[in-house]
Amino acid sequence: MRKSTVGVIAALALACAHVSQPDLSKTLQLMHAPLGALTIGTQVEIASSLRNVSGGEIEVCTQEPVVSAWLEGTDHAFKWPIVLGGAILDSECATRKTLLPGDEITYVSRGGISRELPAGAATLHLSIGVSSPPRSPTVRIRSEQSVTLAAR
Repeated sequence: MRKSTVGVIAALALACAHVSQPDLSKTLQLMHAPLGALTIGTQVEIASSLRNVSGGEIEVCTQEPVVSAWLEGTDHAFKWPIVLGGAILDSECATRKTLLPGDEITYVSRGGISRELPAGAATLHLSIGVSSPPRSPTVRIRSEQSVTLAAR
């Protein structure tokens, strides 16, 4: 009897360890409004949202309190951080929420555009780390858009 009980417990533990987690890179989308031109030497505010684009409910755990944003010049001439989210170390999640299909979590990232950056075309990159509890690996959800850096 004891052997069969141990076998059942081991089988349940193995089954629970391999529970199918949603592929967050396909079920979540990082959305943002088009920004167009960003003025060099000023502060910017970037509104974005993490949206459930799947047909089902997803439990989401974000690993950062804000969406990270940085600029990259054409031909990779420069990379400039606008805001870096950082990791939450004192709790499992910065934000934990159940998202129904179409639901979203909204973020506002604020930071500055360096006076040292050249005017011209650039790419704005956005990124946030998310997981689906319990204990699924963190996935980076990314988005980007072309912007123009305008002289002040």
